[in-house]
Amino acid sequence: MKKNYFFAILIACLFCVSFVNSQNLDWTNPLTTGTGNASIAILASPPSVLLNNDIVTTQGALVGAFYENDSGNLICGGYVELNAEYMNGGSVNIAAWGTDAGEDNGFAAGETMQFYLNLNGVDYPANDVTFMMGDMQFEANGLYVISEINFALPVKYHTINLEQIGYKTCQC
Repeated sequence: MKKNYFFAILIACLFCVSFVNSQNLDWTNPLTTGTGNASIAILASPPSVLLNNDIVTTQGALVGAFYENDSGNLICGGYVELNAEYMNGGSVNIAAWGTDAGEDNGFAAGETMQFYLNLNGVDYPANDVTFMMGDMQFEANGLYVISEINFALPVKYHTINLEQIGYKTCQC
């Protein structure tokens, strides 16, 4: 009987976790807007793009700034590929586009930019962002410089601790 409860709790937890982070991000660069864009430089020296505190060395990885649209979905406001130039010490830049008046096509003034890393098809949210210039709030024609950005595992990959959810191991 206890085994049935264990499996029921485990299945319920797995479904809950999968719905928390079920949105797959669309990494399509947006169309230009009349409002303008913000330039977000990502320094390459020292290596500034990290995943769980380890340097990202995969050429072709993407770093993007996302905004939440009126439907609550995360939409790409701009991204950059970590190419050979970045891997060889050259900085890269994201052009993050602002929204036009009355439209839902970019960042609103003062909106928090949400950064993600796409590595081998998996989207990792930014856990910690260190700015040399600017902050997380979008401003059209703003200049931002990121000296370090650390990404973490998405929620769906976190380990479930069964004791934290009330399951006690059987001492049979």
